[in-house]
Amino acid sequence: MIISVKEIRNFLINVAIPLLIGYLSSVFVKIISGSDMQTLYAALTKPSFAPPGFIFPVVWTILYIFIGTSSYLILRKGNNVPRVVDAMFYYGLQLGLNFAWSILFFGFGLRFTAMICILLLIAVVVIMIMKFSRINKKAGYLNLVQLVWLVYVGFINYFIWLINS
Repeated sequence: MIISVKEIRNFLINVAIPLLIGYLSSVFVKIISGSDMQTLYAALTKPSFAPPGFIFPVVWTILYIFIGTSSYLILRKGNNVPRVVDAMFYYGLQLGLNFAWSILFFGFGLRFTAMICILLLIAVVVIMIMKFSRINKKAGYLNLVQLVWLVYVGFINYFIWLINS
């Protein structure tokens, strides 16, 4: 099977978008708070089940690659197909909430607001997975890892808010 240059370009663009969103959120955090997320995370009192700070950029890089790959699989069905447009709405919404969470949690130190944001994010990702799965099962499966990670991070967010309030 030969893959066209156009398909490779489309794939790379789809993967680059969530990676860029994640990077930009970290830039905004640094602008707002004057410090990077790892330093801010290290300064928090955390629950015993919270991972070390270096884990987050590694996991999110992998997750963003999965997320971008899933969007590529969906958009291959045609970006003007109504169910694709609908699914991609939730994709964009979850990227927006992902972007906002870091800024709320680290940039502004709004731990409770960030917790509400992550709960909304979890709900949107569940809907997105269902919509993606109806179009392409693999695209839905690729986002299950993100869902599990978000639930875990949601618990960490809750306990950090509780401990540091």
